[in-house]
Amino acid sequence: MSHPPFSEPNHPKWLRWREDCHNEALLLAERVAEGKKPLIKKIYKRKAVKDLYYCASTGPFQGKCAICGLPLQGDPNADLIHYRPPWPLVHEGKPVWVETPQGPQPHPGYYWLAYHWQNLLPACGFCVKRCETPVFPTMNPPVASQDGNLEGEQAVFLNPHFDLVSDHISEDVSGLLIARTDRGKAWISFFNLNLRDRLPETRLLTRLQQKATGLKQGSQKI
Repeated sequence: MSHPPFSEPNHPKWLRWREDCHNEALLLAERVAEGKKPLIKKIYKRKAVKDLYYCASTGPFQGKCAICGLPLQGDPNADLIHYRPPWPLVHEGKPVWVETPQGPQPHPGYYWLAYHWQNLLPACGFCVKRCETPVFPTMNPPVASQDGNLEGEQAVFLNPHFDLVSDHISEDVSGLLIARTDRGKAWISFFNLNLRDRLPETRLLTRLQQKATGLKQGSQKI
């Protein structure tokens, strides 16, 4: 459940995608400035970049779901998700309200992060489905504009781009996840990481297979 830190690649497809996303972000900001609702295009999950980088076995997430750690290969519903949702936030099915210069307003979502590469995570079909509801709990009032301080929110959910998941969650011998922190507890609970069908057993099997592979490689070196 841990992911190594990583930096941007310099592959031409990645650089072209980054430029396209930057341009779309500028157009989106103009649209919002004109008083229009944010319109998020699917360019953020361009297949070439998703397959080459985010979901690849040689990529930073090692071909696994950034949320639950399941392999993405063979999952037809695997996709990219947003860490901070770019759509209007909800809590228990109701809009999240924030204070603005114009008075209380529904949170518009983190639309300015819709195309930011560090706001995107590879996810399995189940976790993609779970993220369809734009929920993002924070310890402090959520930032509602591009010039806000995101760190000041104190996000409850872990961000595998920056947080070392193993600092917040450990795994017991049976494959069950144990929360080390409140953030780890919230992560496990929201994504049902111990309750989903056979997920703990799958984690245990994966760990045993990795151990067996390591022993086999070690014996070949002798």
